[in-house]
Amino acid sequence: MSSAARDRSGKSYIGRRVATAVATIVAALLGSCGEAHNAGIASASAPPHRIAFWSPAVSMTRNIPEAYVCKAGIWLPLQWGEVPKDTKELVLVFEGFSAPRRVAHSPGEDLSVLISGGGIVGLSPALRGVGVGPVPAGARFVSEAHVPICSARSAGRQIVFTLYALPRGHEVTEALRLKPPSELLAAIARQATGLGEFTAGYG
Repeated sequence: MSSAARDRSGKSYIGRRVATAVATIVAALLGSCGEAHNAGIASASAPPHRIAFWSPAVSMTRNIPEAYVCKAGIWLPLQWGEVPKDTKELVLVFEGFSAPRRVAHSPGEDLSVLISGGGIVGLSPALRGVGVGPVPAGARFVSEAHVPICSARSAGRQIVFTLYALPRGHEVTEALRLKPPSELLAAIARQATGLGEFTAGYG
């Protein structure tokens, strides 16, 4: 299974990842802002608007309660605030990382290994959240075949949840949906005019 390392040096998560395009769903998703893949749509011209994004089930300490375990469908309730007015489609992406570990060649860095990842495309901009269960009508999951949709519960694992708002004219078309998931999600990241993100984990 492919893996990606996550730098926890204190810089923003998006900023650390934009310089690299890796073959996994997550690195392709957040990589290279316009030079990783040509998905047939032009690059967005403005920085994304920040969207308030959270889970009502997650505690102030960012721990995911034991009642919420990895299973088919949406397994953790999610909510978000206002999205840009020109939003045509919302896309939810989630990435699971192992517990931080040290690496010999970089003793000052804490790194985590990607163990799960996927996304939900086709979410209506009228939504302000999703509950546990099936994806809403018109939406669907995307994931690399070798990367599980979500991470089984294990102490120390961290999950990064990201919400993208796509403007009119840059929504995910049927033709774009036929592309490999990593290429599809790389295009989504480049086109987003709104972005929300939070991290939660298993204590």
